[in-house]
Order: sequence, then C-alpha cells, then structure tokens
Amino acid sequence: MASTGRTHPSSARTVGLLSLLLAAVTGLGSVGGLVRAASARLLAIPAPRYAEVAASGWPTLKTAGPLPDAAVLHPFVAHPDGQARAAVGPHVAAAGPLSGRAVTEPTVAAVVPTAAGPSPAPAEVPAFAPPAAASGTWTLTSAAAQIRALGKDQATSPPDPQIAVGPQDVLEMVNASAAVYAKTGALRARVDLNVFFPVPAGWTFTDPRVQYDPLSGRWFATGFAYDRRADSEVYVAVSAAGDPAGRWTVWTVGRTAGLLADQPKFAVSRDKLAVSWNDFQGGTGQYVGEETWILDKAGLLAGAAAVPAAELFGGPDPDRYGLVPATVLSPTATLWLVYNNADPALDQNTTGPTLGVVAVTGDPAAHTVAVREYDPPILPMTAPPAADQPGAPGSVETGDDRLLSAVWADGRLWAVGNDGCVPPGSRSPRACLRLLEVRTTGAAPAVRRDFDLAEPAADLYYPAVTADARGDLLVAFSWSSATQYPSAAVAVAPAAGPPGAFGPVLTVAPGRGRYGLPGPDPTRFGDYSGAAPDPARPDTLWGVAEYAASASRPLDWGTAAAAVTLPGPTAAP
Repeated sequence: MASTGRTHPSSARTVGLLSLLLAAVTGLGSVGGLVRAASARLLAIPAPRYAEVAASGWPTLKTAGPLPDAAVLHPFVAHPDGQARAAVGPHVAAAGPLSGRAVTEPTVAAVVPTAAGPSPAPAEVPAFAPPAAASGTWTLTSAAAQIRALGKDQATSPPDPQIAVGPQDVLEMVNASAAVYAKTGALRARVDLNVFFPVPAGWTFTDPRVQYDPLSGRWFATGFAYDRRADSEVYVAVSAAGDPAGRWTVWTVGRTAGLLADQPKFAVSRDKLAVSWNDFQGGTGQYVGEETWILDKAGLLAGAAAVPAAELFGGPDPDRYGLVPATVLSPTATLWLVYNNADPALDQNTTGPTLGVVAVTGDPAAHTVAVREYDPPILPMTAPPAADQPGAPGSVETGDDRLLSAVWADGRLWAVGNDGCVPPGSRSPRACLRLLEVRTTGAAPAVRRDFDLAEPAADLYYPAVTADARGDLLVAFSWSSATQYPSAAVAVAPAAGPPGAFGPVLTVAPGRGRYGLPGPDPTRFGDYSGAAPDPARPDTLWGVAEYAASASRPLDWGTAAAAVTLPGPTAAP
C-alpha cells in the first residue's frame, strides 16, 4: 500500500558508547548495535528541498602510483607492531600501526532488541562447489598490502569491499583505498582515498561505493570522511572520461557538525543520481535520521562547479532507516530506493512487516523531483546471530538486518540483506541472506519472491546483488562454519533455471585462519560486499567479498573477486 498523510513524533534510537569509540580510534565503518523502538505508523513525504552541491577539483587516481601486478600482494607481510591493541570497548584490533597503535572500525556495544524468533521466510539451501569454481578469480588486496602500498592510514579493520566493472577495467574501493585492475588481474593504479577526496587535515575517509555507468561511459563513487568530533562530509565523485585511472571531479554533498553520515549508498539513472545515508549524533550515538539527495546527472557529467540537487523527506528523516538506492541496469529516468520495514528493532513504521519501496521521478535542475512510497507486505525479518568459525562458535559479528544492496532492471527489483533464519536441516538459527524480488510495473510494486539463502551447517553474511541482461542473478557474500574460516563466495541463480533457484555456492577465496581476537564478544567482520555486471560481456557477472587472509594475523582481512560467465544464449547489451 502507498503511504499517505501523516505526521508523528520520532521514537528513541540510541547507539551506545559511540563517543568513547570515536575518541579511541581513527577508523570507521557501519555504526552497529542499533537500539530502535518499535512502532506502527504511516509516513508523510514532504516536498523536496532544493540546493546545489559544489565541486572541489580534479584529483587523479594515479597519484600514488601503480604496483607492478596483483601477484605482489601475496604472501602477506607482517605489520611492524602487529601485537599492539587499541582500547575499543570490547572490540580490539591488531590491524596495523597508526600513530603508534593499532585501530579498528568502532563497533557499538549497545544491545540490539531480541526478536521474537528467526525469520519465517522460506529458506533455499544451495550446494557448495569446490573453491574457485568460477570463470575467473582474483585475490585483490589485504590489510597488510594496503598498509605496505599506501601507508599507516590504511591500518583499519574490517574492510567494506566494492567493485565496478567497465569495458576493460575493474575498479575496487576498500575503506580508504582505490585500485584499478585490468580484467587480466594486473594492477594498473592505486590511490589513498584520503588524498583522492578533499578530506580535511586530520579527517579519515571510509565507506566507499562505486559504479560504472554504461549509459555515459563514466565511473561514479561516493563515501564520507569524519573527524574525532564526529563532524562529517559526504562526497560524490565522477570520472572525467572512460578511464577510471584518469581525472575525476569530486563534489561535497553536505558537511555536518557533530553528525556521522554513516554508509552512503547511491545509484545512477538516465538523468539523476541518488545518494542516501544515516545520520548519528557523535556525542551520544543517537540516531537522527536518514538523508537522501538527488543530484542532476548532466551537471555531474559536465564537471560543473555547482550541481542542482534536491533533498528528500525533509532530512534528516527519523522515520526511515537504511535506504538503499537500487543500481539501474536498464535505461530509466525513475530511481527506486528500498529499505527494511519488517523488523521492529529497525523501527517498523507501518502496521505490519513491509518493504519500503520509494519511486523518485523528475529533474532536480527543473525543480520537478517527485517522490512516492509504497509498502508491500513481506515476511518479518530479524537480526542474524553471530557466525561460527573453527574453534570459535559465535565469534564473527554479522551486523543487523538492514538491506545492503539492490538492483533494478526492466521492471524487476532485487534487494538483499542479512537475516536470521533456521535452514532446513538445522536446529538452531543461522546467519542467512534475505532476498526480495519486487515487480515495479503495474499500479503499485508487488513482492514476487521473499526467501532466505541459507546453509544448515554454515553462516552466510553481508551480501551484494547484481543481474545481467538475461536476468541471471549473482549474490556475493562471505561465509564460515565450524570447519571453515571466513571465506569469500558467490552464488548464481541462472535465468534459464527455476525462478530464483541458485546453483552451487562458489568459494572464491577460502579463509586461511581465524578472524578476530579471542574474547567473549564477536569481532566486526565488515559492512557489505560488492557485485556488478560486465558491460562488455552480457553473460558475465562479478562479485567481491572479504575473507580471512592470514593463518597467523587475526585481523589481516583480504578481498577476492570472481567473474562468473554463464552458459546460454547471449542477450543484447
């Protein structure tokens, strides 16, 4: 159903110990451990507020210089002060040196309300194929390699890997670094994103997202920077041409005082870009609301000094959480945004479990942006349990059940996130991957599929989704079990098979050792993975995910990518 007229007070949302963590560390990813009050409300959508965002120059991705090739990244080297530990609440790290100490992205120690039980969504249990059973696999980088190549400001754990694929190149961004690879796996260029973006002195960049736009032949990226006072800036960057290792223009979408702009996510349509993030109070960890901005694509592509923009929902909007703009894979002027509205712990704001589906139309340059929200019913969702690894049950933190990735093509939208479920053959809840298929044609969006991808003896977490022109679907994620250390993997649902039925899980990079330090609390593992189609190969899909990269260094994460080519008739690009 569509949301209609209605205003209401916001409920309390808190994130414990965040101010302590910011004082203790200089790395940041997701602000986890959300405590959000349950509610049942309908939402008003105010008129967009229009503004402009200013450009800040033309950085080049080549500033740090290339390493010879990807092979030099392995084996991993030891960090100079690998045993140093930082006081970060119950979560400590040995990721590497930074001003003489190790750091980790802060994890909030507040308790998430326990759901009534695991999600009732049906679970599909795919088989597991042998490692590296994909058309091409690459180990891309690691914590040790980042520090060695770019310096001490890369000493952050865990990673948030992202990938974009163009006609010849692959662009990966992880935490505060970017690397351009040829499709052979050779490393062309690498740069410190604290240099690439206009990050003020003493600030730290994090949470990048990247996309290649085949309509314009350009590369797009977002992320944010913050300081110890929890001031933050959100950036949008666009390449000046088709070479991702060439010049880019960067715009600052907004700068806030005392607010952390957590996990910006974006998508690009035929005529506009949407970027959305969550704001938290730096001093208290209180959730303030989400912000969503719509930017004029023509101005971005032209490298304009100021780009017309429209802010949605009167932001910061306290009544929606974790909006995900869906990556656009077929030409359209409509942008779709989705969010989990089916878990009271994430502040369910309708009268039942629903999926928030938001359609954005119009042109910010012409002040014609319009928003309409629908809330089709779905099965309840719940936060997943911590994941197992050998000798350490429940030792890998799997986050909450916000949606993490979405993709739209030809009237069909797929969204994925973490979920807690009991797979067939299991007696206890596992970390599962929730998948939702929505048809956006017709009078109102309708949910066509709603299920979990699960394994009775393993935990699956932090998914990303993409699709190709035929409708083949790929999900990239990490997984672990009592017999397998955290590993990078992909799973594919061929369009030629039963609707939504996944083939064997392909383990791209098996975990090499235990991830995290001993202790009673699970260790942060990451916030999301990445996935993208190949514009030069309509039958090929790419995914990137994190794995435990060292048998001896407990927080030496690695990222690995797979390109999966599927048999069948080739579709037109």
